[in-house]
Amino acid sequence: MFRSLGTEDTSRQIPLRIAIEATHPPPNRENCNTGVRENVVDGAVAGTATRRFVAGGIRDFALDFSGNCYFNSNSMAVNTQFSIALHIMAGLASAAPREVASWEIASSVNTNSTFVRRILAKLSKAGLVQTAKGKGGACWLGRSARRISLLDIYRAVDAQKAFSIHRYPAQTLCKVSCGIKVVLGRVRDDVQTAMEKRLAQKSVADLVNELKAS
Repeated sequence: MFRSLGTEDTSRQIPLRIAIEATHPPPNRENCNTGVRENVVDGAVAGTATRRFVAGGIRDFALDFSGNCYFNSNSMAVNTQFSIALHIMAGLASAAPREVASWEIASSVNTNSTFVRRILAKLSKAGLVQTAKGKGGACWLGRSARRISLLDIYRAVDAQKAFSIHRYPAQTLCKVSCGIKVVLGRVRDDVQTAMEKRLAQKSVADLVNELKAS
């Protein structure tokens, strides 16, 4: 059954610039889907942020208008669509055959309900999830959990590659700078192939079984 297990207080919504500057100087980020660096305090890009009080300090996240959720730190940004999609699918499989309302999913994931609905739309388009119309419409798995691989989900949400390669202009006088992106591209292709092979071997049912055993 879906239920919120988090201890984070997400009730305080504050402007993005205030949220970021309250904890550290305004950082830049790299969009994991495009590789384009963006300033996270630009409201036209990132929208709003929620200040979350968690063990060990304050964490900020930004939800941009394309539906990508980024966790910001001083050095990197992580796109979490794939892991959230896995969370959703594992929850639906655990609740089956009961239909689950979108607000229950958002509560379980402990994130913005609009963001959850955007991921559900991608999963539905891929035939992995069926949804009922309406603001609080219910949803359920589109087919048996054993017939849905993690690779199916990975492709449905158009998740990022195994790792992103920086796109800064090469320093023409530096051999490493001129050649590193090509070399890293080959490494990423190898890692990507191995990762997708492993994702294809694991199903949503496997996730549920591991959750039950944990």
